[in-house]
Formats: sequence, C-alpha cells, structure tokens
Amino acid sequence: MNTLLSRWTLFGVCLGLLAGCESPRNFDDIRARMAELDSRPTGTIPDVPNYEAQELFFYSASGLRSPFQPFQRVEELAQEIQETGIQPDMARPKQPLEAFPLNELTMVGFLHREGEPMRALIRDPQREIHSVRIGDYMGTNYGQISAISAQGIRLVEIVSNGRGGWLERPQTLDALGQ
Repeated sequence: MNTLLSRWTLFGVCLGLLAGCESPRNFDDIRARMAELDSRPTGTIPDVPNYEAQELFFYSASGLRSPFQPFQRVEELAQEIQETGIQPDMARPKQPLEAFPLNELTMVGFLHREGEPMRALIRDPQREIHSVRIGDYMGTNYGQISAISAQGIRLVEIVSNGRGGWLERPQTLDALGQ
C-alpha cells in the first residue's frame, strides 16, 4: 500500500510540474521588431571602383653581391683595421664616471676661475656630483672629454667597428636645461 501511495504521489507531482511549464506562446514583441526592421528602407551596395592596372616590376639581383657575404675580403679588412691604430688604453685605471652609460649622466653646472680651465659638474645616477675637466674619461665607451662650455661637454668615444677594430665617435652631453 505504501508503494502504491508513493507512486501516485510521484505521478501527481510530475503532472503538477508539467502543468506549470505550459504557458501561452506570445511572440508579439518579436513580430513587432521584425515588422520594424522590414519597414526600414533598403540600401544599395556601391559597385567596386575601377583601378588602373599597375606596371609590373621584376626584381632580379642574381648578378649582385649577396648581402650575407663580406663586402671586402678578410685580408683587406685586417689591413684596414691595423692602419687606423685607434684603440682604447686598457692599461689605464678607470675613472668613477666610466661606470655609467653617458645617457645616465647629467651636466648640472660648471666652474670657471680666472686663469684656470673650465670644469664641469656631473651628476651620476646615484645623485653624486663629480667635477671633471678636459682629458677626463666618462661613459662606458672610453669617452674622453675634449671641450667644456656652459652649454655642455664634448667628448670623443672609442667604439668597436664590429670587425675587430675601433672607431672614434664624437659625442655631446648637454647641460641641464639646454
């Protein structure tokens, strides 16, 4: 009896759930939106414009030197490197401002006394101030100061030429506010 009662109860609950799921289907809002879209004016897609045909260009570099091969022979390069004679003095002791790249150093002022060469005041990244004069070195590329003025410092760096030799490269460090 108990089993029969539980089955009828389960059947009644399922029937009640199914009855609750049924609702009248009302699509009036969807139909109204579709009617609104249909009433809009239709547009036209413009034709594809006509373009002039471009003249064909054929690139042929079979007779030229490969960009992946050296331009000169290695022997010629070795002689060229030896002829310049430019190289940094690796034996001299490093100066404090050679520990920093040139772009991290700032000229914040200068000192000039009558009868003495001008000196520049340089601030390093640790915010310490250094006094330098012509002939001193600064920057990581063996830069030697060649001139000091109120507008800035001129120096000559010695950089690798990428082929085992060295080149001189002029560089400037402008004064703060210039």
